[in-house]
Amino acid sequence: MNESGALSRARTSRPQRRPASVAWQLALAQEFGEAYPFEWDAASGLITASAALKALLGIPASAELTADRVMERVDPADHDEVARRAAAVIREGGNFETEFRITLIDGVPRWVLARGRALASGKRGRLAGVGVDITRRKQAEQALAEKEAALRASEARFRAAQETSIDGFVMLEAVRDGAGRIIDFRWIYANDAAERILGRPREWFIGRRLLQEMPGTVETGIFDALVGIIETGAPWSQELAYTREGLDLYLRIVAGKVEDSVAVTFADLSDRRRAEESVIAAEQRWRAILNTMPQMVWSTLPDGSHDFFNDRWYEFTGAARGSTEGEGWADMFHPDDRPEAWRRWRHSLATGEPYQIEYRLRHHSGRWRWTLGRAVPLMGPDGTIERWFGTCTDIDDIKVAEARLRTSERRLQLALDAAEVVGTWDWDIAADRIIPDARLARLFGIDAERAEAGSRFAEFLAGVHPEDRDRLERAVDRALRSGSALEVEYRVMRPDGTITWLSARGQYVEEDSHAIRFPGVAIDITERKEIEEARELLARELSHRIKNIF
Repeated sequence: MNESGALSRARTSRPQRRPASVAWQLALAQEFGEAYPFEWDAASGLITASAALKALLGIPASAELTADRVMERVDPADHDEVARRAAAVIREGGNFETEFRITLIDGVPRWVLARGRALASGKRGRLAGVGVDITRRKQAEQALAEKEAALRASEARFRAAQETSIDGFVMLEAVRDGAGRIIDFRWIYANDAAERILGRPREWFIGRRLLQEMPGTVETGIFDALVGIIETGAPWSQELAYTREGLDLYLRIVAGKVEDSVAVTFADLSDRRRAEESVIAAEQRWRAILNTMPQMVWSTLPDGSHDFFNDRWYEFTGAARGSTEGEGWADMFHPDDRPEAWRRWRHSLATGEPYQIEYRLRHHSGRWRWTLGRAVPLMGPDGTIERWFGTCTDIDDIKVAEARLRTSERRLQLALDAAEVVGTWDWDIAADRIIPDARLARLFGIDAERAEAGSRFAEFLAGVHPEDRDRLERAVDRALRSGSALEVEYRVMRPDGTITWLSARGQYVEEDSHAIRFPGVAIDITERKEIEEARELLARELSHRIKNIF
């Protein structure tokens, strides 16, 4: 700070101590503006100060002001530093200057700048100076420091966010010609992700020109878009393929204006793009597979609205493509079957239980044909239904065959009854489980519940007369090994102790050269042993019918 004329005269013209001291104080007060001049006599500890300073410190104007009373007002955190500096000036002489906090009579802490010089040093040391209230300046400095800290923290957070982002981020500064037109952009910042996505080290970017290094930005329209951002201030975003400068990327770009620069964020969607293409290809394969299936295949949304039918559906029904989506499919079913079909379908939609029902579906010929409808839900990770997939299988021929079979079974049963057939059996050879009909089970003393579950061959063998067991086993073994029909006669010991002669006939059913089932019949020949010819004729006819059935 330049010394004023009054301050210079005070320092060079000092004939007497007190007048010179007062002049010094006034000069300082004049130099520093709103200031409180003082003079401190270190030997006595007295401070000569204006009434205004005493008033601020809460000391009456007529009372003495001592250094101790002033130090009581100094903030404890600054107390030692102020005392050290004052002692140094008194001891060594020279100038002093220090800033500290002090609490005045109003209880509000303030910042004070104390500045002056020693008038004498040693035991008779004295110093004179001025105290300036710099609270507003310190508050302004603190506010500025807080803003700078906040700015640094914001910048640090921004950089941390960009450095940890999986998306690339670059700042591009506009490069203009003499007429002010944008002719290029210069990289001024790039994050780690930009380095990874673009396959170039970060140092490569900074200071380089965009068009010199990536001229493909002109062909793809990126350059013109960036110029438009600077000129209009409007942000820009787009997804595009970038296959230039050795890159093969599919990018989502978002850019905005920052003064005369653009901030560009870009995400590499190449993996997602490939995944989407894979999904599309998979869906195409899926549809191709479904369209080659012999069954009618359909799918619905979670609410049951149909959104897909394969080709077989349209071929079977003759309906126009798309006409049965939504709820249009309902009219394709026989009116008598619709209420039950709707009831079961609504139940499955509400509970997620698989759907199965038989109903008549209108054929393109106009006939109603029996079909088997089935559907299962596709569940998402959270357990909710995402879709339903179902099929319709034409079972009309099977239904007709079942009806014929039931008729045939009734006729067979009548024939069995007339031929005095005791019962029939079906033997699962691999599981060694024989399932007899009710009459044969009763003959061997097996209750109906166990008969339905099936019994082992040994259990039936135990009911055979001991003298006939070996012969029966040999006959069964021979039939299994040779593939010939089983024809054997043996005696059964009934639970009541009576003996019944049976003629057992059966034939195993092969699959992959292995016998898997062995159905047959047992005829009561106790009273008919003498009529072999009639029995053989009937047995052949029954065997023929059984073969047709199974």
